[in-house]
Amino acid sequence: MRYTFILLILLVISCNPGHYKSVRIDSGLKPGEFHDVLLFPRSSIGLCGGYTSKNLPWGTGGGYGRFNAICWRTIDGGRNWTAQKITDGSFSELTIKDDIVYALIITGGGQEINQNKIYESRDLGKTWKFKCAIREWMIRMHVMDSNRIIGNIEGKLRETRDGGKTWDILQTKNFIYHNFYHNKYAYYLSSSQRDAVLDILGRKNLDTGEERIMTLPDGFSGRKGKENLVFCNKGDEVRAYRINDDFTLTYLSSIKKVTNVDYIGIYKEHIFIFAGLSSLDESFYYSSNSGKSWKRLGGKGLITTDGGEITDYTDSTGFKVLFYRNIYSLGTFSVPAEKIKHE
Repeated sequence: MRYTFILLILLVISCNPGHYKSVRIDSGLKPGEFHDVLLFPRSSIGLCGGYTSKNLPWGTGGGYGRFNAICWRTIDGGRNWTAQKITDGSFSELTIKDDIVYALIITGGGQEINQNKIYESRDLGKTWKFKCAIREWMIRMHVMDSNRIIGNIEGKLRETRDGGKTWDILQTKNFIYHNFYHNKYAYYLSSSQRDAVLDILGRKNLDTGEERIMTLPDGFSGRKGKENLVFCNKGDEVRAYRINDDFTLTYLSSIKKVTNVDYIGIYKEHIFIFAGLSSLDESFYYSSNSGKSWKRLGGKGLITTDGGEITDYTDSTGFKVLFYRNIYSLGTFSVPAEKIKHE
């Protein structure tokens, strides 16, 4: 009887790839607010970064100083949220390392110099402390420890080893349009012709400084990467490749009628992506075999431009993907721990 019950559970899971659920939001988020980036440091504790307008008179001020950078926080898994202003500006990224949460906030503009500020929270978003300012635009913040942070600053990899007091350039042979990280490597996508086709994949060893580059196969253009996966497109086809340790590519699969890839979530053999032809025609896709095949899960009401509204975490219950749909609900996909352990 016990084994029959276990088999029944596995059968139900296999018939429900992605294991989708909706979480109702009861309070804390309002119309007119902008909720741009999501992070759940714990299953019950979530952070949503964005901004609200100061409603200044027309012609007064300018740039990101017209906005309040707000962090909304939940301690009940997303049902109720409280707001806290961090500074002027708008949230760009949220990430966590060693239980310290880091926020990248865009400030300046108008009469002020554009810059980014990094804030940190050591109590999972309850309180925040200013860490450092960067007088240029930064994206793809990668925290290695509380002192060493790497980011793409206006097309160049830059690194601080003193908590943001000084930033040094990590020299690369090409301008960086998109980058991602895996273990000791920083990967980047670039263009040999400085056009829209990102046909170059580069790899920078963050320990030794060694750099290697390759041309992506078959005229495909890099779209997005995470860990040792990179997704490339040509026309309305997206291909998934695994980046091997010797810096070769292994073709995994292709998805038709897709050009954009805005999000990648990985846990062992399980991969979720959010992809489509345009922001109005995107869907979640799920692979249970390391990207060799895909199941289309639907868009579930999500419209995004860069995937910041999607996050994921792993705990004792399994792997979960969460995304902000609107002020009334979150959506979740999950892979239960029983399935991960079984496989």
